[in-house]
Amino acid sequence: MKKNKINYSLTAKQRKEQRLDARNKEAEKAAKYEKKEVVSAGDMAQETQAAEVAAEKRIFGLKPSAFALVTVCVVLAVALILTAVLLPVLSPAFAYRKVNNPVAVIYLSNGETLEFEVYEKEVPIAATNFLYLAKNNYFNGSIIFDRQNNYIRFGGFYDTEYNHRETDEAFSAKFTDITKSPSAKYKFQYRLSADTSSWAKFGQTEGYLSFIQNSSSTEFQICTVSGSPLTATNGENTRTVNAISFARNLNKNVMEKLTELYAGMENTVSHGNYWKYPAPVVKIDRIKLYNMDKAKWKNFNFDEYFADKISGWTGGSIE
Repeated sequence: MKKNKINYSLTAKQRKEQRLDARNKEAEKAAKYEKKEVVSAGDMAQETQAAEVAAEKRIFGLKPSAFALVTVCVVLAVALILTAVLLPVLSPAFAYRKVNNPVAVIYLSNGETLEFEVYEKEVPIAATNFLYLAKNNYFNGSIIFDRQNNYIRFGGFYDTEYNHRETDEAFSAKFTDITKSPSAKYKFQYRLSADTSSWAKFGQTEGYLSFIQNSSSTEFQICTVSGSPLTATNGENTRTVNAISFARNLNKNVMEKLTELYAGMENTVSHGNYWKYPAPVVKIDRIKLYNMDKAKWKNFNFDEYFADKISGWTGGSIE
């Protein structure tokens, strides 16, 4: 302890007062220190008590830290489940990412969907024609207009009276890039040149989608039983016709739906000695396309692409 320097110029009384004053300051200093220690100890006690109370709290029987961990795990699990379930629904393109060709998904009025892989590279003329029509909603609202000889047929007929898209002036007017028809009446009655004769044989194989060579290229058929010849009847004459195939069912499930669809229909009314429309009536609500070549279809023009690929018109000749 530091000793106070004695000042001999002070009187004894003054020196005594000086010593008392120093002692008082020391006492005050000690009292302040003790008070501070007491306050700090009290704060620590309060903090310890608060921590103990917090530790005793439970959420659904779990400590807060455990509850937080369980919450995070549940959120992640739900997110994974929703991703697995909803991604293919919200983004169907995800389901077709492994298919190398365009995919056409046909939505029917009976709630079924039919998926086809379209061989655009192998059969470019026929495939491009179908994709063009589907892309422009040609099939929307049209009926399956024929069911016989193990074939289901569809195209531009939009009711059981066999009214065709060519008679729907408002709809026909949307196809401004088809201008080579001799009249608006025959706009959708063009005949396409065949792609390759090797593809004609698939017209008699189940699950293949095709169009009839030398007939209207806006009418299509699906074979439901392999080995079934595709025939056309005109009055008393029946002949087997070639079908140029350009697409096939994407999976076995589609074939099962086609077989069930065919079996559930009956031919009810003969029309012009050609077709007997099925009952119940099933319509094509819409066709969605995936894996399309964006560069090709960005500014696609019918007349430019098919300039040298139209062999004739079922309703007249090219002007």
